[in-house]
Amino acid sequence: MSPFASLMMRLRGEPSYNNADQDYRVAQASMPATNTPDHHASTFIKNISYSPNRHTAFVTIGNRQYWYPMTDYQMAAWLRSRSLGKYYNDNIKLKR
Repeated sequence: MSPFASLMMRLRGEPSYNNADQDYRVAQASMPATNTPDHHASTFIKNISYSPNRHTAFVTIGNRQYWYPMTDYQMAAWLRSRSLGKYYNDNIKLKR
């Protein structure tokens, strides 16, 4: 079962979801805004790891890694967005 399918099962309250940490491998996209829930792709985001128990996302951008508090619903919305990078900049990145 894919990590995204497991997350969706968790959101629906189904008992057989996988509660382990989830690693969403993000493919290098050749064009922006080509992300889909079944094939994560970005020209900006390199990898996303999510811990449903700690409600924390670890995001790799280039050679740097950042962590953000994140609910299951926020993670699902991000993974379903058309552009992982745009969603990150608009909704996740800490603003000064």
